[in-house]
Amino acid sequence: MSGGAWGLGLFQSDYDYDIIQELSQEAGLWLLEADDAKQGKVGVYIEAIEKADRGEANAQGIRNLEHKRADETEATRKPNEIYYSIYAKLCSHPKRVKAYLENSGMLNKLIRDRLARLNAPDAKKDTFRPGYAVVLLGACAMSLGCNLPVEFFQHLRASYAHQTRVGLMRDAITQMSKALFGPNGYSNGKSYDFGSKGLDFTVNTGGPSFADRYFPSMINVPSPAGTLPQEMLAQACLAGKFDNYEVTAQYLMKKFEMSKGAESVYGADECGGCGSKVGLEGTVLVLCGRCKGRKYCGKACQKKDWLKHKVVCTALE
Repeated sequence: MSGGAWGLGLFQSDYDYDIIQELSQEAGLWLLEADDAKQGKVGVYIEAIEKADRGEANAQGIRNLEHKRADETEATRKPNEIYYSIYAKLCSHPKRVKAYLENSGMLNKLIRDRLARLNAPDAKKDTFRPGYAVVLLGACAMSLGCNLPVEFFQHLRASYAHQTRVGLMRDAITQMSKALFGPNGYSNGKSYDFGSKGLDFTVNTGGPSFADRYFPSMINVPSPAGTLPQEMLAQACLAGKFDNYEVTAQYLMKKFEMSKGAESVYGADECGGCGSKVGLEGTVLVLCGRCKGRKYCGKACQKKDWLKHKVVCTALE
């Protein structure tokens, strides 16, 4: 299993690793690493970036480097290397990075900038969902043991479980709940371990469970926060619609086995009945009023597609 996601928690998808890279870059950690490397140390991440600039590595190659580091311990790392990341499990010197983020005011700047993106007019164009990135920023800061502003901590408590704006996966919601509300949750100034397993460790110990592998649109996908089925299912779990996850997965498997080939062959931004990218007379496509997950150019196409679509549309009933 490579790429996508290998678990339903935080720090268990390439999506998360891409956000971590972006946050680390915004924080100037690569420049900090390059500067500190002048003291006779090896800047691991800087070397990877230089290889990418020379065409000797790509984004996935850098992710693979991070995948490996996520399962390493201090004892298995070379003593003369430095690797600065906003996520403690990847970072060779978490205390150094924590001190830099707090003393330079960079942590507060990251928080302000990311919160500002939540209501920015062009936020929908962001590669990463702004609300998801805000929560991941908080989780990374907790992993380093940073002192979070009270207002930001309250924001995380109020927003982390919001599926439309944030979209955390099932286990990630549980992790954030424990960190934010306890018992034994996050304490300002103390490094917090979310307990997430890296890709290599997960694969080498049998991989994700059967239920996790099957749960629709929630694992091994490019963007775990971006698909409607995940949001519907996560909302159902949060609302207590299914009180046993294993039973739920078995139930859903039967439903989706029945629906193979039944759902529209057209994409998410095409009419489910005819494939048109626009509605009648040039209007916008309209969403199915029930699941909000299938678009149509008009009532005629929606009615024509209903026999197929209802199998998926009613999967949670």
